[in-house]
Amino acid sequence: MKQAVIDRFEGDVAVCEDCETGLVNLNLPRDRLPEGAKEGDCLNLFADGVITVDTERTRVTRQRVLELMHRAFSDPK
Repeated sequence: MKQAVIDRFEGDVAVCEDCETGLVNLNLPRDRLPEGAKEGDCLNLFADGVITVDTERTRVTRQRVLELMHRAFSDPK
C-alpha cells in the first residue's frame, strides 16, 4: 500500500504528494477517487487499484497543520 495526500486538482486530475518520497508527482484521475475526496485528504493506494481516504490520518494531519499555523501567526506577547 502507498500513501499520498491530495495537493490540488487540475481539471480532472488530482495532483498528489507521495508520502514516502515527499514529491508531488502522483497524478490520479479524479473519477478514481472516493466520492467527496478533497485537497488535503490522505489517501491509501492499494495494489489492486482501490483508493480510500484515510480519515484518521487526515484528521491528525489537519490538526497538526492548524497548530503550526497558530504558532507561526500568533502574537508572541
